[in-house]
Amino acid sequence: RKRLSDVKPLAHWLELTQRVVNHYVLTRDAEQSCISCGTMRTVQWEAGHYHSVGSHPEFRFDAININKSCHRCNCELSGNLAMYAIGLEAKWGKAERDRLDGPRPAAKFTREDLAAIRKEFSARTRALKRG
Repeated sequence: RKRLSDVKPLAHWLELTQRVVNHYVLTRDAEQSCISCGTMRTVQWEAGHYHSVGSHPEFRFDAININKSCHRCNCELSGNLAMYAIGLEAKWGKAERDRLDGPRPAAKFTREDLAAIRKEFSARTRALKRG
């Protein structure tokens, strides 16, 4: 089993970790509306990033950067970023938005880092579900 996991590329572990973090965000925000448009109805709820994974990989697993979005805002409107910024500031405050907009060192994730992130967010999700 160890040899099989060692053969898998880093992209596999990034995707697996992203699914765990997204599950946490959707559990955390379950009772909230879309951060961008405020709707409570959608085809599918998604974990939308304020700063995209491609342009800012250092924010990929930042729980403040990821919030519940409706499918329309996240996919069809490419995140609806102007309204997302307003919703982000209302939800988390100006200091957190400034932190996300400020400089941040580039991130280079290792398999060990990703395993630790998965463990942390799995524990957070379990704690939320327990209440």
